Amino acid sequence: MAKLQRLIFSRKDSFLTKHKLSRPQMVVMYFLSEGGAKSIKDIASIMNISSSAATQMIAGLLRNGFLERIVHPKDRRSVQISFSKAGKKKFSEFKTQHLRQMQNLMSTLSDAEINLLLGIPKKIHHQLENLQIKK
Repeated sequence: MAKLQRLIFSRKDSFLTKHKLSRPQMVVMYFLSEGGAKSIKDIASIMNISSSAATQMIAGLLRNGFLERIVHPKDRRSVQISFSKAGKKKFSEFKTQHLRQMQNLMSTLSDAEINLLLGIPKKIHHQLENLQIKK
């Protein structure tokens, strides 16, 4: 599994290296792409890191023009993080490339194999939740 993960990540890493991004930064961008603007606290929570660590990670994305800060018009202390126009475009390019690569990988699998592959993480996740509830 680890070898497979490394191979898949190595394909993604060429885009990440080209744009000076880390994998955690890409996770932030996926998170923002699915739900729109978020606070630093929301991002820290979803990534299970401290707010200061999230702030540092996001600083690079702000510096490189992928993201921007949006100050709430009535409460200047409230700041949301969102894609910049350029960041949205670059992320869209990455996502298209990533989906194409995943499609190529999955093309060798039958429908039954794909269903099995997708079902395994769900089963493991369910089991982990059950273990946490019992503790």
